[in-house]
Amino acid sequence: MPIFSVYVVELNKSICHRTACPSRDSGKPHVYVGETEQTPEERFEEHLAGGFTAARSVFTHGIRLKPRLYRNWGPYMTRQESRDAEARLAEKLRKRSFCVRGGH
Repeated sequence: MPIFSVYVVELNKSICHRTACPSRDSGKPHVYVGETEQTPEERFEEHLAGGFTAARSVFTHGIRLKPRLYRNWGPYMTRQESRDAEARLAEKLRKRSFCVRGGH
């Protein structure tokens, strides 16, 4: 039976020039929030390798996973549960002044 996870990747601050970025003033990193059936580590490596399933922002600006920001989230038994959690986590981080990509 599949187990799904959410994860957070810190992005290089150079990505902030493209968008209004509340983290620019708060000192918090720009992050990408995603969900996966793989481990967060496997999914991060897949992003960095590029290709069809890689998020461009992670491929070009990904620095490291930020487990501290997602360690109390999941695991989830269905894709829908993980997608809902991904959106909730992204919104929570936005409210904490993180500039968030992903989190659909």
